[in-house]
Amino acid sequence: MDRALSAREEWRAGWPLPIIGMFGNSIVQLFAYTSGIFLPPVTKEFGWTPTEFNAGLSFVMVVGVLMSPTFGLAVDRWGSRRLALIGIAGFTVLLASLALETGSIWVWSLHCLLNAVVATLISPLIWAKAIAGRFETSRALALAVMLSGLGFALAVYPLLATFYIQQFGWRLAYVALALSWGVPLLPLTYFFFRPDKGATSA
Repeated sequence: MDRALSAREEWRAGWPLPIIGMFGNSIVQLFAYTSGIFLPPVTKEFGWTPTEFNAGLSFVMVVGVLMSPTFGLAVDRWGSRRLALIGIAGFTVLLASLALETGSIWVWSLHCLLNAVVATLISPLIWAKAIAGRFETSRALALAVMLSGLGFALAVYPLLATFYIQQFGWRLAYVALALSWGVPLLPLTYFFFRPDKGATSA
């Protein structure tokens, strides 16, 4: 029987997973946490009501509930790393493409729906499964680091969205937000997010 690794040994070997998981997990709520910042300029330009703008947020909750069972099977079959890479790339493109909105509430709703679907590929389950496979002695701490990404998102992304809107306008602000996390996170995940032990990997 293999000797159980100490907490220090686990972190020495697998520290990139919870750190990358923290930033990856923070993105799940990026659209929701910044919606209040984008609401005034977007509704002003298109003449929408706040209710029409926020209707797209409901897709995040509904899609998450409906897709959870299927998504769990997908993680088991294809692995956390592969789905995370697809999710990061897809979510980055979709978030940036919000800059191309035409004012049609139906197009906006469809766009939000697609965002919600792709966001399931970077849900907490992705990062938690990989971390649980690499950490045993220090699993609770590693998962706590990953889950702290939600607090990071709440603290940072509204401020970042406000800055980008003031500097570039709301359209380019969506592009800047997407690039701010997608560009560094994609190569970090590709090279360092490798759940090789006890979890399915790509």
